[in-house]
Amino acid sequence: MKVLFLNKTVRGLKSSLIFFSAVSLGAAFFGFIPGVFYFLAPLYWLSCKQKLTFFDGFMWGLLFFTIHSFGVFYVVLGQGVGLFRLLCPLLFMSYCALHSGIWFWAVQKVASCSVFTWVLMTVTYFWWIDQGLFWIFGKFEGYLLAFPLVPLMSLPQMAYSISIIGKWGLLICLVIFQVLLVKSIQTRRTIVLTILCLLPFTYGFFVSHTETVPAWVKDTRFVPLPKEPDPYERAVNLVKTLANKPEVKLFVLPETFFPVPLTNKSLIIRILQDHILQNEQLCVVGTHKQINEKLYNSFFVLDQRRIILSYEKTHLIPFFEFNPYNGTPFATLFNFFLHQKVAFSCADSKLSPVCYGDVGPFLPAICSELFCSRGLQKEGEIPFLWIVNDSYFGSTNFPLIMRLLAQFQAISLNQSLAYCASSSAYFIGKNGRILQKIEKI
Repeated sequence: MKVLFLNKTVRGLKSSLIFFSAVSLGAAFFGFIPGVFYFLAPLYWLSCKQKLTFFDGFMWGLLFFTIHSFGVFYVVLGQGVGLFRLLCPLLFMSYCALHSGIWFWAVQKVASCSVFTWVLMTVTYFWWIDQGLFWIFGKFEGYLLAFPLVPLMSLPQMAYSISIIGKWGLLICLVIFQVLLVKSIQTRRTIVLTILCLLPFTYGFFVSHTETVPAWVKDTRFVPLPKEPDPYERAVNLVKTLANKPEVKLFVLPETFFPVPLTNKSLIIRILQDHILQNEQLCVVGTHKQINEKLYNSFFVLDQRRIILSYEKTHLIPFFEFNPYNGTPFATLFNFFLHQKVAFSCADSKLSPVCYGDVGPFLPAICSELFCSRGLQKEGEIPFLWIVNDSYFGSTNFPLIMRLLAQFQAISLNQSLAYCASSSAYFIGKNGRILQKIEKI
């Protein structure tokens, strides 16, 4: 009887610590930074005391990805059709949790209580999440939104050392810190080493880093995505909102502000040019573009007379923008998720800096291109102007995660950027700090 009670107590403690670990990391993506610094400690302690199983890791992954990706599920439930909109979140969580289960199983088989191998296996797991998790969709790319250093951008000074040791160096310091924290509690012999591992996270508080905001940013305004679905009604309402504002040099309308091929709707373009834009004013428009039978997610730059730039998105989101399983038996099933809409085509656009009068220079970029830094093209010190539609996510945590990721990408790429979403807009410096909030109209 005592043995049975003891076994239940041990299993209860194990489940509680796994739950605590997953919730701590999940809460970090809602703004609770401390969770980043201790979520691994319970897992290392458990791996030293008792056996971690594939099932333990699977349950950890289910819980973490459910908390973290709540915003994605919100979109799926709103965009999907019928049973598939309920099935898709379950498939996504199970797929991600499968890799967490493999991580736990590999740690127990290879690493156990060894510090070096435990750190190596854990960093490898997060490398896979960041770089290759979505290989199943036909491209070797990862889920950067779930990278555990992203929540640190709520206080970007904690991530300044990325410019010196890189994001992987900082992640290794984070993992080692939590392993040594457990050992310090057990033996107190590694306290000094534990403190040393925290130094990279304090570096930013002792250095001064000044950056200037480009003059054109101060004269920029963004317009949130409106509720009325009709594009002509949106254009007419814009005239009421934006006309006669000579102090503004650049208007930014976020991704898919006009969800129609704008080149086929010349009346909308004429409304913007004739009734809103004055001399040397520009308007960035998130819209669509059709070339023959292909539809593109596009970024237009207009002045009073012409379309100065048309940039087409080069990185698409599976299922939301295209069906990765076209040409396979699964194509019909997943096409339901697109509401029978025409899928976007992936472009091979070359980045061209925009510089017009007092506006610019800046480089165009659209939404999920923010998530895949391997494909980004930089041009010296020219900042990006990133248009994003975060209205899909409602009041979930995903608008916050996307903004934190923009800050994280700025410091990782050593590139400043203007982040213009539907809910908010900021100019972010190379060190990941928000240098200026862009005003809303």
